[in-house]
Amino acid sequence: MKVILVTGEVSGDRHGAFLAEALARIEPGISIYGIGGPMMKSAGVSVFADISSLNAFQYRYLPRLLFKKKLKRIVGEYSDFLLRERPDIAVLIGLADDTTYVAMRMAQVTRDAGVPVFYYFAPHVWMWSDRKTKRVAQRFDRILTVFPQEEAAYKEAGSKTVFVGHPIIDEIQAGDGGVKGPPLKQKGEKAVVFFPGSREGELRYHLPVMRRIIREIDTAYRPPDVKIVFLVSALNDRFKERIEDRLWGLRGVRVVQGRAYDLMECADAVVTSSGTITLEIALHEKPGIIIYRVPWITYLIGRTLLGFRYIGMPNVIMEKRIVPEFLQGEIDSKMIGRIVKGILENTEQAREMKRDLKLLKERLGGSGALNRAARAIVEYVRHKR
Repeated sequence: MKVILVTGEVSGDRHGAFLAEALARIEPGISIYGIGGPMMKSAGVSVFADISSLNAFQYRYLPRLLFKKKLKRIVGEYSDFLLRERPDIAVLIGLADDTTYVAMRMAQVTRDAGVPVFYYFAPHVWMWSDRKTKRVAQRFDRILTVFPQEEAAYKEAGSKTVFVGHPIIDEIQAGDGGVKGPPLKQKGEKAVVFFPGSREGELRYHLPVMRRIIREIDTAYRPPDVKIVFLVSALNDRFKERIEDRLWGLRGVRVVQGRAYDLMECADAVVTSSGTITLEIALHEKPGIIIYRVPWITYLIGRTLLGFRYIGMPNVIMEKRIVPEFLQGEIDSKMIGRIVKGILENTEQAREMKRDLKLLKERLGGSGALNRAARAIVEYVRHKR
């Protein structure tokens, strides 16, 4: 059996790596090729191209214009691979929102080559556009859905779907999230953990905000018997250097590369950018705050055309604001500081947030999503044969 996995973002690379391992367990001897990154490579995927550089937060809605030549080349390589290797199935992973058009183009190329194509982590267009949901549904043989609302929306749009649940539960149980290491806080300390994002643009827009929040907490909340430490997550060496430069001079700040799940486990409160990370934090049952800043033109387009109600996935899934959100001009460091103070003091609001986070797991289909996704792919190919 020959499978190709295609992604173009950090989270998709991780999900692709876990999916590849699950496929190999179910179908020994399977050949897995891909467009992806280092995690897929380490999982045994024969990666022949990487488009993760296009996953550029600050260029949302514009990468087709800015990277037209590179996109054309990668799509051409992908098309050549399909015709040369004739895989049994292609699985697109992520490529959501700012690179949706890439996924749609690759889906059409796959169909033209006579290869079945699945979507795993389809774009969140089901949240705001019936027309775009139908357009995605028409291009794929199956959509492997991870949220109950997503399952209902794509089915209504005419897609054949398989609800597998969210693999983050399995990934957390597997200990994904970085290299383990020594304790990140000492006895008697409280840790406020910051996740500024995994994209260049997210650092640019979120670090100045996080700097103000750290200063506010440090100034306004310094209990005599408790030491507060501020831990900031960095994706890699380059990000770590940039974060340390932007947060230089602040008291009690430590930048930690990798070890994302270690950071979540030790957190007493979290301030995070929007994205998949919000779901991972929620599944660790850690209360916190979501912030989201982008260029104003991007935000206005999103508000005008998309009309989203919530930006954080925990809130989308629970269909209510269980985690406070601060978007764009609404970001208020003093208000955020007061909420963090309440979390550290375990107020009733903080306890209610923790109760809602426990309920969240029940809506995600439980563990086993990776095996369900891999089995759906393998069984489809076996049936087609």
